[in-house]
Amino acid sequence: MPQPSTYQTKGGMVYRRRLLPAEPSPGDLRAVVEDYQTMLVSVMTAIAERYERRPDYPYIDTKLSLLTGEDFREDDQRRGPGSIYGWIQGRGLEALVEHCLWWRAHPEIEEGAALIPRLERIMREVLARLRSLRRQNGVHLFFLMTPEGEPFVLNEAQQRVPLTAWSSEVYCFADLFCAKGIFAAGVYLEDAEAQKEGEEYARLVQEAILDRRFAANERNCPPNEGPQPNPHRRGHGPYMIQLGTAALMCRFGTSPDPYWINAGLALLRHIMEHHVNINDRMPGLLPGDYWEEIDAAGRPYVDQGALLSNPGHSIEVTGLGLKFIQAAKSSAALRAAPGAALGPTERRTLDEMEKVLPLIFLRNFTNGFLPEVGGICEFYDLYSRTPRSPHMPWWSLPESIRAAAEAWEVLAKNGAGADAAAPYLKALSAAHNAFARHYVRTDLMLMAYQTRGTDGLPVDHIPATADADPGYHTGASIIDFLRIVERSCPR
Repeated sequence: MPQPSTYQTKGGMVYRRRLLPAEPSPGDLRAVVEDYQTMLVSVMTAIAERYERRPDYPYIDTKLSLLTGEDFREDDQRRGPGSIYGWIQGRGLEALVEHCLWWRAHPEIEEGAALIPRLERIMREVLARLRSLRRQNGVHLFFLMTPEGEPFVLNEAQQRVPLTAWSSEVYCFADLFCAKGIFAAGVYLEDAEAQKEGEEYARLVQEAILDRRFAANERNCPPNEGPQPNPHRRGHGPYMIQLGTAALMCRFGTSPDPYWINAGLALLRHIMEHHVNINDRMPGLLPGDYWEEIDAAGRPYVDQGALLSNPGHSIEVTGLGLKFIQAAKSSAALRAAPGAALGPTERRTLDEMEKVLPLIFLRNFTNGFLPEVGGICEFYDLYSRTPRSPHMPWWSLPESIRAAAEAWEVLAKNGAGADAAAPYLKALSAAHNAFARHYVRTDLMLMAYQTRGTDGLPVDHIPATADADPGYHTGASIIDFLRIVERSCPR
């Protein structure tokens, strides 16, 4: 069914589905700013309204089908309101902070500024709830919990089975996302105790990642064992997402302690040494190719003759990595004691990473982007150079917009000419146009289809959680893009 060509918020902001030229100039990027400002307001208005309709439900509620627009059934064991996703609550807290900060800096966006008190209320209540549930469960939060905070998994029949055992020493993505969210909300709300808890929680996650006590099977672990690391297959995912934590800590931290600069560098070094084809370490692959998993010996994990990449994840790494480097170079630790916080080796590493990350972005965007249907494939085989999934999730497109803008800005700052920067602006245009044309729903509050098939049609496929994005990929990534346009694109 055709969608309306425009969307108007209650306050009169208009989304017009503006597209970029295939080879945009920096000035062209300003043409899409109004659309994204409208999208941010519309999505956050929906989140506020959904929260306020249930006073007894202290959770961010994005439990609706992005295919039909209808709320999930109350009795749906996987998707209904009785299933709280730790990922969504942690991501959602961070997203609320980013939106409020953006509108505080831009009071001329009147609808956004008017939303701030409503979003701050959500932030306070969800923050208090997550901290309470963490105390209730020892030191952890979980992928799936009941509204009362009891962790569970789903069996093959999609029925809840209580999680009866877990190790206090093993951490998961729910811990990672919630640590970030608790810290960010603590900073924004000037809640020193929450900020301290979030930072300490994030350090525990960092140590677990580096000590290989991080488990990726939280969605389908045995209920009587809990999540456990897999010694035979290790993904880059925790290193990637924790780069965002390091960026957040460097950006908002006030301590002269360089812990988070060193933490981010350790994460980047691991990724570069184990997951990226640099200096022709994997003959037959292209420079910048990025594989998803490694085996027990640290070699690329080959599954039935295929070496799989998730192009969206590879792109997200570059965006978070460049964001970390920028935050590290302007951090309080570096300002307080430049020589102590960053020695010559560490400074050189940051500079080298800043040069190579844009190249990794371009390689993996080229690998994954399917121009004929306008999306990024979920998996790609680096051996056969072909897509290995019929699905194209939405989130990799806004991540591409952020990463391409960051890469372009870094190149411009370092004196690269227009020819060197042009491929990044071209990729940004392709990602934006695909997102605007094929994913953004003008008939559903400017939310985006979660997944389209490689045939171009929306499909009922859940990339990670059944809940819709709480303004994390589609909001926080876009806000980073808008900040770059604001400071680097001429009027």
